[in-house]
Parts: sequence; C-alpha cells; structure tokens
Amino acid sequence: MSSKLPPITVRIKDDILRAKLQYLADNHDRSLSKEVGLIVKRYVDAYEEKYGTIKLDE
Repeated sequence: MSSKLPPITVRIKDDILRAKLQYLADNHDRSLSKEVGLIVKRYVDAYEEKYGTIKLDE
C-alpha cells in the first residue's frame, strides 16, 4: 500500500546501528520506515513533554 505522504530519506552510515534498527522493526512486525517514524514521534513527544508544545506557523 503506497502512502500519500511526502517521502523523507534517512541515511544511516553505521551498519551496526542500521542492523539494530532492522532488528527492532522485525520484532515489532513493522517496516524499517515505520519503526523509524515511531522512534521520531516518541522523540518529539518527549521533547514537547519537557519543553512544551512546538508551535508551527501554518
């Protein structure tokens, strides 16, 4: 199933880190892309919890 979201490319030069991310994705029955997206969401949520909501000009 294709997504209508704009693609974001992430380059991970560290082969061991990439393999570990793939391991996590496999264990959670997710694609690598979905796993990285979840990690980023958790990071943003933690940031906003500590510093407040990020306000965006739309």
